[in-house]
Amino acid sequence: MDRYTIHRKSITNNRPHFAGFFVNRNTIKIAVCGSASNTLPKKILQKARRVGEILAKNNILLFTGATTGYSYVAAKGTYSSGGLTIGISPAESVKEHVDYYQLPTDVYKIIIYTGHGYKARDIIMIRSVDAIILIGGGVGTLVELAAAIDANKVIGILKGSRGVTTLCKQIGKFSHRVKPRFIFSSDPNTLINRVIKILKKNHDNK
Repeated sequence: MDRYTIHRKSITNNRPHFAGFFVNRNTIKIAVCGSASNTLPKKILQKARRVGEILAKNNILLFTGATTGYSYVAAKGTYSSGGLTIGISPAESVKEHVDYYQLPTDVYKIIIYTGHGYKARDIIMIRSVDAIILIGGGVGTLVELAAAIDANKVIGILKGSRGVTTLCKQIGKFSHRVKPRFIFSSDPNTLINRVIKILKKNHDNK
């Protein structure tokens, strides 16, 4: 079974090219994780969209769990700004994704259908990126946070978005093998810029 849906893909000069977006080994990949509820505060939804727009402006690949809520709004911001959005679905096909999980497809240029359900999907996504941005969130976001800490990912936390973001410092105290790399800011622009700065510094030191 084909588990990949790829839209508007072409190859230019032997490099993947997505509607004006060139991808190479140095391209930064960031996942946006957070509450998937359909009833969320307007102020935080606006910030989530702004996160997506800023990622597009900086030519960063946006990953999400191909779900609803804050990450969907962030993906909408990236997509509408001409950026590349990649969804990692818990489903094994587009039919299952839409009919069973009732998840969106409209703001993703690529959807990878894992067929592994929600929690295993989370691990795959976290292992695929350089950093994550947390916006609110519940148990699913908690799984993503733990996976990101374990994988030593840079973790940007949107302060004031409530949910799991209020527990990060406490959770970090239980990480004995890896010291969490947390970045806190209530301003999307400041948060993303600080995450990018650390990632570029890490890359330059390799």
